[in-house]
Amino acid sequence: MISVLCPCGRKFKADDHHAGKRTKCPVCGNMLAIGEAPVTSSSGVSDNSEVPSWWFPSGSSPRPSMPLPPRQPPPPTQSGSNPDDIQTMVVPAQPGFYPERSSPGQVKAAPPARPPALGSGNAKLALGMMAGALVICVLGLGAIIWLQKPMTPDQPGQPLTAATPRLQLLVPAYFYPAGPGLRAWQRLMEAASKIKIVAIANPNSGPGDQCNADYYLILQAARDRGMRVVGYVSTGYGRRRLPEVKLEIDRWVEFYPQINGFFLDQQSSQAQDVAFYSTIRDYARQKIKDALVINNPGAMCDEAYFAQAVSDVTCIFASFEGFDQLSPPAPLWQYNPSRFAALPYQIIDAKAMRQVISDAIVKRIGYLYISDAPQRGDPWAQLPVYWDDEVEAVNRAN
Repeated sequence: MISVLCPCGRKFKADDHHAGKRTKCPVCGNMLAIGEAPVTSSSGVSDNSEVPSWWFPSGSSPRPSMPLPPRQPPPPTQSGSNPDDIQTMVVPAQPGFYPERSSPGQVKAAPPARPPALGSGNAKLALGMMAGALVICVLGLGAIIWLQKPMTPDQPGQPLTAATPRLQLLVPAYFYPAGPGLRAWQRLMEAASKIKIVAIANPNSGPGDQCNADYYLILQAARDRGMRVVGYVSTGYGRRRLPEVKLEIDRWVEFYPQINGFFLDQQSSQAQDVAFYSTIRDYARQKIKDALVINNPGAMCDEAYFAQAVSDVTCIFASFEGFDQLSPPAPLWQYNPSRFAALPYQIIDAKAMRQVISDAIVKRIGYLYISDAPQRGDPWAQLPVYWDDEVEAVNRAN
């Protein structure tokens, strides 16, 4: 791959066979010559100006080489394992005539300007200027229409736009809704008025054996506030018996009908288990119409899970280290960012949290939650100390 640095500070990548070609920077419009030496930061980690490698010059095809993450996530704890933006373009106002108002309610149009006689030098110049203005208007209108057309997700071979993906928070709300935990749930609902939030409820490593009144009331309040909640269900990395999984889904629907879907934790990453998870997805959507199904392998999984739409969202990262090295394999870059989630924790302060958000946008992660919880213990037992900053940072990123 050849790295190209634009004077505006953006970086791009192109295949080697494009060496010597020229193309425009999609950000500032400067002409770029492909073949300059790659530019990286001293740490070797992409900075905020890094542009995804799927921004290729016209006519090329993205074939980035992207390694898998270096490690698997730690084993799950008792309370659960590590558990579309439109760029707009403003076209400058063009000179035009405004009608002359002669009296209230009556408009008198100004007479059209008489064109100069054909054949004169001024006439040719005027015609050329008129033609140029017409071309600019047509191109500007076409650009607006193209940018405002939403990207159709998951169409193999369709190019992705350069629009920043809309970030939503996916919060493992594994705190009991009483005392400090109740206040945490209230803060979640307050934040849901600013940004989109999906909370994962987990009364007892699942719905438990009976309805809990505190959870029932808080889930009712969350639904009334417009916040989506999904119920936690463990799948044992594909080894749990299907009837047991279905029973927990049934209990969620019976005990807490306020939920919007399911968080299927401990998903297998192997292609051989796709049919198992497809069956769970179908059953979940039988119990809840348009159920939001989120699967969590906690690491990269086989592309078949995406190609066969086994879930709406797949969490491809849940760990306390290695997020800066996360690079989805090339075949996964054809899918909409809303199909991917990440749950990095042990992010120590607000500055590091904001860097993770910037990296998540570059890596095309649509669902994110960042925690300052340490490696040991339950990283989802409380909101981070920088929760308000995280909400504001996600809001600004949208």
